[in-house]
Amino acid sequence: MRIFLILSLLMIITIVLSCASQKKEESTAQGEFIYFGSGGGFSGLSKDFRLSANGHLEQKPNINADWGDIGDISKTTAKQLFSQIDLFDLKNTNHDYPGNRYHYIEVTGEANNKITWGNPDHEPPKEIRTLHSILMKLTSKKS
Repeated sequence: MRIFLILSLLMIITIVLSCASQKKEESTAQGEFIYFGSGGGFSGLSKDFRLSANGHLEQKPNINADWGDIGDISKTTAKQLFSQIDLFDLKNTNHDYPGNRYHYIEVTGEANNKITWGNPDHEPPKEIRTLHSILMKLTSKKS
């Protein structure tokens, strides 16, 4: 009888833990993100990052790699950055003018949109470039 109780308890714990880890993966995969980075040029290399709404910052070292953790920023800072997305209406801004070297900000969640620039004849608004610069500076402190 005692063995039955111990095995039942272990089985319940295993089920609960597996459900908890699945919920975390699903929320990370389906949440709202700001993707950003730059690339191109002679080497064609890119720097790709993503920031989750809860402040988790990740980097993708190359196109074939998985996202890797590079740290967290405060939830307050993350909230401010995401509010800038709404303030500047980036979910509805159409701007796709990459150049030899390009920069981008992509927003995912309820609405998805990607803004790309690099062509000197088609600069995006200053607010977008400033937001990109702030996001990139966050990564330089982490990576």
